[in-house]
Amino acid sequence: MLAMAGGLGRWMDARGLAPGDLDRAAVTEFRDARRAAGMRWVPGAHGLDRLLEYLEDLGVLGRCSSSTTPVEVLAERYRRWLVTDRGLAEATVVRYVKLARLFLSQHLTSQGGLESLSGTDVVAFLLAESERLSVGSVKGRVDELRSLLRFLYLQGLTPRPMAAAVPPVAGWRDTGVPRTWRTVHRPS
Repeated sequence: MLAMAGGLGRWMDARGLAPGDLDRAAVTEFRDARRAAGMRWVPGAHGLDRLLEYLEDLGVLGRCSSSTTPVEVLAERYRRWLVTDRGLAEATVVRYVKLARLFLSQHLTSQGGLESLSGTDVVAFLLAESERLSVGSVKGRVDELRSLLRFLYLQGLTPRPMAAAVPPVAGWRDTGVPRTWRTVHRPS
């Protein structure tokens, strides 16, 4: 982490950027510059998140950049909630936030916002996801979506709890006729 922060600091010095100029867009530019320079190791998309959070907590960075979309702002709030309040592992957080961005980009509008979100919207989203994913992946989406909807309600962004609107996913295995039944009841 220190080596990564040091590399970022040297890159910022070369570009004449002050600490207050650092934001997610600058971090993306830093990552792209490392790739273009042929560096063997480039931090992941969320590799510098902890550093940015620390600098935000110190007041060095603003909480939200004006170029940040409402979806990104809410996805970041959700990510922090997953990490601080729920204590989830980084890999799980990445999966949950990815689904949150997808769902929010479809349902966070300037007209109705999330206040008009309905059970029909939730089921329609899950059905669309189920058309392109395996049963196991859809089961994961159910957990991810329930978590997001719980967060939205707890944050007062939806007027009613919507997590119960997420239907369970049936995923039966070995749904054929049981083998013992076939051998005992052979047709004559």
